[in-house]
Amino acid sequence: MSVHLFNAVIDLCVQKLNRNIGYMLGGEKITYMAFADDIVLFAESKEGLCVNVELLNNELRKAGFEANPGKCATISIGARKGKWFSDGKPFLKIDGAEVPAVPITGTYRYLGAQVGVKLEGSNPRKDITIGLERLSRAPLKPQQRFYLLREHFLPKFYHQLVLLEPTSKTLCALDYQIRSAAKRWLKVKQQCSSAFLYADIKDGGLGVPSLKFKIPMLKHQRMCRLIGANDTRTSMLIDQRDLAAPVVSGKTVSTSDSLVSIWRRSSTTQSTEKDYSFTGMSQRLTGGPENQPGS
Repeated sequence: MSVHLFNAVIDLCVQKLNRNIGYMLGGEKITYMAFADDIVLFAESKEGLCVNVELLNNELRKAGFEANPGKCATISIGARKGKWFSDGKPFLKIDGAEVPAVPITGTYRYLGAQVGVKLEGSNPRKDITIGLERLSRAPLKPQQRFYLLREHFLPKFYHQLVLLEPTSKTLCALDYQIRSAAKRWLKVKQQCSSAFLYADIKDGGLGVPSLKFKIPMLKHQRMCRLIGANDTRTSMLIDQRDLAAPVVSGKTVSTSDSLVSIWRRSSTTQSTEKDYSFTGMSQRLTGGPENQPGS
């Protein structure tokens, strides 16, 4: 089916939802969010959610679609004695099949990110550890490892880390894991300067992203784009504090150029020659076609 035709059918289905059921945000009731076939329904009560799920399921069935209860999930948050709570008990059924409920410490993967009442289980540290071990064991040249690390492996975690809002401590711990693996691949001392890893390729570095700096910058850029959205409901979700240029370790990081400048200055002020001669290493690891996997 054509993507445009599919989206048009989904739009018709969600138009049948009861707009009196939803969640109040900024004086407006939000009933649903939809991205292709990934649909989120909001309600202030379990009964209200059941009503709209039934309405949506009926419309999907008319269009020849079928909801899969096993791939759906519910998240229930309530208030009791002035405190919020989540019982994590299933209450919704689709065509007689029970929809799983996300427990208070559990998560559900939505649009590439883990969401839930608490996000304690969505730290990607385990996935990064496993991935680095696989890169280390793979029969690759050092330049191929760095190419995969820089262009494919780390970027796949950006989206999750931006939405997760990890602490600086968490990002520093992830950076340490990545630095340690990279220095093992280079067979250099762990105490040697990290500026060589993080400096831009054209400045003589390896261009490995530092998550401590990269993630706050990406979040800032995403918030700036969203605030300009035509949809007023989207702009209402933006925390104005996120629009301020992030400051990490006393350095402002709002653009890619600012990151390049930070590591350029750092690489020129920190002496690396006492640890290792990196002059030709950067060219060998980042230049020419040999840096491509499979070469």
